[in-house]
Amino acid sequence: MKPYFYSETFRATLKKAAAVVAVVFVSFGSFAGTNNGGELIFRNPVLASGTAGADGAIYRFSNVATGLDALVKINGRSSSLVTLVNIDLSNTGFDKAFQPQVTYNNGNTPDGNTDYWMEFGISFVQKVP
Repeated sequence: MKPYFYSETFRATLKKAAAVVAVVFVSFGSFAGTNNGGELIFRNPVLASGTAGADGAIYRFSNVATGLDALVKINGRSSSLVTLVNIDLSNTGFDKAFQPQVTYNNGNTPDGNTDYWMEFGISFVQKVP
């Protein structure tokens, strides 16, 4: 099953970039009372804790569904040269999706046969008033 935020545009971008793979897979059932017929909407993230782009940093996406916020945490990365460029691209792909932009060594990879990655975890919490 493809996650709801998976898009062919994102997949094509990853193939072209080949420098870093940053895909988040989240499995969950439908949320009662979600907006837009059960669709989650990731927009306007705010750094909630930690240092931006660092392991352990947590970003809050408010109101991803009615009454729910998403907390996205950077769990780790394959190398210290893997960096977060943007926690959520909004100018390409599917605007409502979670689309992190990461790079390895500013796009300078030593070879095309190595995978570099950044791992994200997503928790859904009751919306902060």
